[in-house]
Parts: sequence; C-alpha cells; structure tokens
Amino acid sequence: LFDCNLGDKAPALAAHYPAPRHFDDLFAALGADRPDWRWLIMGPKLSGSKFHVDPNATSAWNGVVAGVKRWILFPPDCPPPGVFASADGAEVTAPESLFEWFLNFYDKISQCEVKPVECTVKAGELMYVPHGWWHAVVNLEDSIAITQNFVNPRNLPKVLHFLREKRDQVSGLPQRMGDTLYEKFVSSLQAQHPEELQAAQEEEEGRKAVLATKHRSAWEAATADTEEFLL
Repeated sequence: LFDCNLGDKAPALAAHYPAPRHFDDLFAALGADRPDWRWLIMGPKLSGSKFHVDPNATSAWNGVVAGVKRWILFPPDCPPPGVFASADGAEVTAPESLFEWFLNFYDKISQCEVKPVECTVKAGELMYVPHGWWHAVVNLEDSIAITQNFVNPRNLPKVLHFLREKRDQVSGLPQRMGDTLYEKFVSSLQAQHPEELQAAQEEEEGRKAVLATKHRSAWEAATADTEEFLL
C-alpha cells in the first residue's frame, strides 16, 4: 500500500503524525495546489521499493511506525550499479525488481568509487533522504511507515530550477497544473516567504554565473591554438 490520500481518508489518524519540526515545508505555501506530498506505506516482509530519486527535486523523511526497514542510498552523481538514467532524468532503466538488483548487482558495490550509505531503521525511528539521492528500501518485517516529501530553504533552488526547466516531469499533479506550478509557487513564496525566495534566486544566479565562466574558459582554451596559428 502506498496511499497519498491519508489526510482525506483518515484526517484524525493523519493528525497524529505532524511533520517533525526539522522539516518545515515551503510547498505548504501552495495550499491545495501542492503536489502529492504525504503517504501511508504498508508492506509485508521482503516487500519494498526499487531504486528511485524522489519527485520534483524534493527531499523526504520516512518515519517507521511498525516493523523494520533496510535502506541503501547512493549520492546524486553516483547511480547504483545496474541503474541507468537518461541525461535529463526523465527515463530510468533498472532491474525489474529490487531482489533482481540484489542478486545481480549488490556485489558490484565493492567496485564503486563512492560507496553507498546503508542502514536499518526500526519502529520509532526516522530516515532523512536528501534531494537527488538514489535510494531503495526493503522491509525486513511486516512494516508500516509515514513518509513526506518537502521543500526547505536548502533545496529550494533545486526545486525552483526543476519546476521551471522540467515542467513535463512534474509529478503528483495533473499535467496541466504541473505546467504552471513554477509560477504559482514563486507567487506563493513572494507572499509568504519572500526572504527564502530571494536567497534561492540569488543562489541560482550565482550558479549561472559560475557555469557561464566555465563555458567561457573552455571556449577560450579551445580557440587559443587557433588564434595563435592565425597570428
């Protein structure tokens, strides 16, 4: 079970699981227009989720209510062995099941330059997943968990960039709403969190300036020999 309608179907139950104070969510500024964001997860022993990156450049937390979960995570620039993503991240090719991955690729971790993070999370404990990280989960026992995707000031620049540049990949909303989510989010932030928005926009401008400098330097290096020859 992976149900995003917990708040609608069982509001009294959902009220028992407020977001931890460390994970303030700027997407809340959108109100009812926000993408799907909170899920009730239930699964039997040895069920789980195969490798993926969380949607819309969000981060996530996952709190185990009952059972035990085994996590394995790889940094954004290090896809797991056997998992291949397209350049824009829209398409991912991976083994059919998580257990196929464990059988055929887990041993290849020893050959990876960057090793994954692996941990076991028990009832009453919480896992934080930074934006962009590849992760997979196996239930070591029958398990129940609550999870939420969120946007905080740290990942806000990434989320804004994603919503603006990858509108066709926005998930958790009808496509027609995803196409305009960037503008709605910026407008909501301007009204409710102007300082966070300004900081994110300044960071994005700084990133663009750095990239422009790198591109210019690469072009200058590539054309230096030609200019010397012409002289």
